[in-house]
Amino acid sequence: LIDDGCSGIRLEHCIFENLGAGAIRIQGNENGSDEMYATTGITVDSCQIRHGGKLWAGCSAITIKHAAKNRITSCDISYFPYTGISCGWTWGMQKNPAYENVIDGNHVHHLGLDRTVRDMGGIYMLGYQPGTKVINNHIHDIDGDNLAWGIYLDEGSSDMVIQNNLIYRCSAEPFHVHYGKNNLVSGNVFAANRGVACISVHGAQWISTIIL
Repeated sequence: LIDDGCSGIRLEHCIFENLGAGAIRIQGNENGSDEMYATTGITVDSCQIRHGGKLWAGCSAITIKHAAKNRITSCDISYFPYTGISCGWTWGMQKNPAYENVIDGNHVHHLGLDRTVRDMGGIYMLGYQPGTKVINNHIHDIDGDNLAWGIYLDEGSSDMVIQNNLIYRCSAEPFHVHYGKNNLVSGNVFAANRGVACISVHGAQWISTIIL
């Protein structure tokens, strides 16, 4: 747990394995605008995170909650019942202390294979997060009980860049948006499977630029 007021921490070349819950939680505080509580500048790089969620199946391998300007890069995440990387913890399009986070070059795969958890993603994003980027990730074999997507932009996910990701073999669509606006989605490769489409959108507030 990386809690309120932490900054500049680096986790590099670590192995997290056989875990009861998730591996890393960058917590922060809902009052992220107050420098006393702001959690920023955390880097998780080149870590192997596998075989988790053995006691608490609904935990993500890596979670960024109310924290900004963090980087999750070049990690290999696999064999969790639930989401690989979860970023943002504010529903809707209200002000959010999670912004300018970068999720870059990760390999996220073989999640949800026991089908005990639903409504999940290889990478899950939530809320208004200006400057946040999900780029260059390789995501595949995302299963789950139901509603298991490669990249999942949940309620209010807005002002993000989703670029140059490779996603395939998901039980639902490789890319899903609940609702949001002003997201740039470009240069991705989405491969459909199980007879579903490549992209699904729920909600009339989807206002975005998509370049495939």
